[in-house]
Amino acid sequence: MILLLLLSRLLASVSAGPKPLPPVNVEVESGLLSWSPGADDADGVTFTVQFRRFGEKRWQDVPSCVHIAAPPCDVSALVQEAKHGCVRLQVKGHRQGEESEAVEACRRRNDTCTPQVTLSALPGSLTVHLTRSHALWDKHADHAKHRVCVGPPERPEQSCAESLSSLTLSALDEGQTYCTTVQYTLHGKREGLPRCPVCQEPPRAAAGHFWVIPAVVLPGLVLGSIMAYFIIFHRDKVKRWLRPPPRPHSLSLPLEDALVCTPTEEHCSVITGFTELHQD
Repeated sequence: MILLLLLSRLLASVSAGPKPLPPVNVEVESGLLSWSPGADDADGVTFTVQFRRFGEKRWQDVPSCVHIAAPPCDVSALVQEAKHGCVRLQVKGHRQGEESEAVEACRRRNDTCTPQVTLSALPGSLTVHLTRSHALWDKHADHAKHRVCVGPPERPEQSCAESLSSLTLSALDEGQTYCTTVQYTLHGKREGLPRCPVCQEPPRAAAGHFWVIPAVVLPGLVLGSIMAYFIIFHRDKVKRWLRPPPRPHSLSLPLEDALVCTPTEEHCSVITGFTELHQD
């Protein structure tokens, strides 16, 4: 009996065919949802689009986009009717009873329920610039946050965290491109369409970057040490070097006060002027 059950399951799996690959490039633009089949996986695959309204937990099929052969799917009415314009969308593939993993749609430009995201980079770091100026924050204040995910282009959601505002990622590898996706959250639950991955490579540090400061500071330290040596041990010489050259000064004294000897039998010369002398 067990052998027959295993054999029937094996036959069912063979008849079902290979499981379809998840769709790629699932994006919303101007109310139209588009995607591409997985690589070399278009034969016999149909697609179903599902949505989840603001505050809901259950995914529902979009009635006009169930088991369709190719995109697009018009979701403009769903977005317009959604509270705050917040609706999540996903697409999955079907083939001979097998179903692919569902892939959530994103939007390349910010909208009423898609965050505005810009990046700036420095060597070894990447800053994700965000804003609180959006409908969810106006209504729910700090209960509305951003779910920020970062990773390589093939896995942009490798690492995720919630943040109220902009944040900086440090200790990043040089020469590696990093991508980030951002989606609104309310009380920890994701809402609305996430922003499609935005990618940037942090610049490499310049080759002589770490030698700039020593090259400038070291000569200054040497010069300062020499000056300090002369000031401490040769203060008098430094003073003489810095003293301006002497200039002659005439002293206007009365001639009678200028006599430096008393009138005696000894011959005296009459002094008519003085010149000030500087002594070391």
